[in-house]
Amino acid sequence: MKFIILAAIVAATFFWVPQLLEGAPDSCSALALRAVALENQNESGGNNFGEALITGFARAFGGEVARELAARKFPDLPSGVSCDALYWQSVVDPGSLKQAISESRTD
Repeated sequence: MKFIILAAIVAATFFWVPQLLEGAPDSCSALALRAVALENQNESGGNNFGEALITGFARAFGGEVARELAARKFPDLPSGVSCDALYWQSVVDPGSLKQAISESRTD
């Protein structure tokens, strides 16, 4: 019984925490917002209006873009799972998301 409860907690963490952390409606939108946040961290002296505009676009259209990126990175997984996997990979290694974006541009 303890194992089932632990497995449920781990699954909930994997699937829903990205959405809660990023304030996104789904995991692919959370991945898009994570990409924007990582890019904003790398730029010094950024424009607040520009950051707000990019975040707005990511909220509106980023989910589909992230879904496509995750499908290319993990083609055998459903889109929600692949977006979550890429999100958590970017938490462990922030450069991996930038690398995945670069690889998708060359395809």
